[in-house]
Amino acid sequence: MSKLALWAADKTVALTGQRRHLHKSAMVAPAFTAPVLVPQIRFGPTALAAATARTATLRNAPPALLAHMKDSALSEAQVLLADGPGFELSDLISCLADNERTHFASRVGAGIIDLYMNALGYGWRDNAACLSSSLEPHADFLYYGGTALGHGVVLAEARGSFAANASDAKMASEAQRKYLR
Repeated sequence: MSKLALWAADKTVALTGQRRHLHKSAMVAPAFTAPVLVPQIRFGPTALAAATARTATLRNAPPALLAHMKDSALSEAQVLLADGPGFELSDLISCLADNERTHFASRVGAGIIDLYMNALGYGWRDNAACLSSSLEPHADFLYYGGTALGHGVVLAEARGSFAANASDAKMASEAQRKYLR
C-alpha cells in the first residue's frame, strides 16, 4: 500500500456565494444588525475537524464523544482533502461510494458554516431542531453572541456539495425556493 498524503497546511477559502436571507415577514428583533459578511476564512485540519464534530453533536454531548468525533473527522479530512492552501479534494474521494461522498460533503459543509459563523463573532449553541421540531422549513444550526447578543439566536444553514455542476447560483436558487414557498 502506498503512503497517503495528509492535509496539513492551512487553507484559505474565498466565500463568493454568500447571501443574506430574504425574510418573508418583519424581523423578530428590529434592533438587530447583521455583521459584515467576511470575504474568506482560513483554517487548518484540526479546526475543521473540531467544527465538524461540534455540528454533528448536540450541545449536551459529553467531551469524550466530541473528542472521538473530532479525531474521526480529522482522520477522514486529512486523507480526503488535498494538502495545500486552496480547498481541493484529494484523488481518494473517487474511491468512495456516492452516499459516502454525499455524507462527507454534508459534514464538511456543516464544519465550514461553523467556522464561518465563528469568524462573524457567533458561538455554537445547538442544532436548530432543538428550537422546534415543528418548524418547517427550519435552519440547521443555532448560534448566539456577536451582534445577536440581547436579541436571541441566529439561525444558520449548511450547504455542502462537491458536485462538478454545483454553483453559487444553483445553491441560492434552491435556498430561495425552500424558504419562499
